[in-house]
Amino acid sequence: MTVQDAIRTTRTLKPNQYSDEDMTRWLSDLDGQVYRDVIVTHDHRRHRERRIYPTVYIWPHHHKKPHHKWPKKPEPQGVLPYFLPKDADRVLLITHPYEDVYIKYLSAQVDYHNGEFDRYNNAMMMFNTIYQAYVNWYNRAHVPRQDNVVVT
Repeated sequence: MTVQDAIRTTRTLKPNQYSDEDMTRWLSDLDGQVYRDVIVTHDHRRHRERRIYPTVYIWPHHHKKPHHKWPKKPEPQGVLPYFLPKDADRVLLITHPYEDVYIKYLSAQVDYHNGEFDRYNNAMMMFNTIYQAYVNWYNRAHVPRQDNVVVT
């Protein structure tokens, strides 16, 4: 789904007075959150492999270190804010079958800014359900990064 597709679908399902630029900013905020909270915490180059047993590497006991150095992993590229019209065809981060998350999020933002808080709460519950399903799938499908540092 592209930025333009999300806005067009939301306008069809929930006509509103907000500009395309406002909706693009909301989509940009959501993709920034997805990138920071989900994608960057995983090794983006590797998917989990289905294994019956874990892989064990055994180094000869007379060597304290492996003979070669492991290649340095490149850092994932960041998500820059989206701007119209140049980013209208930008593909959003969450893909099928979870891409409806963008429609639910935009609908919730429209309800929130209209002061319709009961509708906002319902839209956010639907958004959270789809978003959590996406996060759960991503966690199952991608290997967590092993070089994360906890800063306190």
